[in-house]
Amino acid sequence: MSRARSGKSGQPSGRFEVLVDEKLYPREVSLAAAYRFLDRFYVRAERVPPERLRFTFKPRPSATEMAPDGIEDSFHDELLQQLMRHQVAEATAGIREVLVRTALQAAEGNPTALDGNAGGSDTAGYLDDPLGIAVPWEEKYGTAQAECGCEDSVPEPTKKKRRQGERKK
Repeated sequence: MSRARSGKSGQPSGRFEVLVDEKLYPREVSLAAAYRFLDRFYVRAERVPPERLRFTFKPRPSATEMAPDGIEDSFHDELLQQLMRHQVAEATAGIREVLVRTALQAAEGNPTALDGNAGGSDTAGYLDDPLGIAVPWEEKYGTAQAECGCEDSVPEPTKKKRRQGERKK
């Protein structure tokens, strides 16, 4: 599957290579895993026959030193994580397409996008209000003053009286 080689002749120490079989890990998965290491390494990807990718890792000056075996193990862990993400993305592609299509239709103002029934056999839509939740309080119950019969007993706002000694302007 892969093999790390460190300190190859003509290469400075710290540089190492990992070979990945494309039959086990698709190219997108391998490249996504290598991308996760770009903050610590310069990464070079090369195609090596038959159906292999060679990743050469060279530490960045700002990176802390780590043993090549530890980095190789981390790279293999990342390969597995990216493979799982890839498989989940493939398995849920249909659901994502439906969700995005529904969201875009709703944004365009298509009311059938949100009624939960694309076929349209259900007569209740999202604009229907069978429980009367969207009815304003006054329409549903009337005003409180009309019910108690105290509409006329509410006093008019009174003007503030001027204190004695204040002048009109």
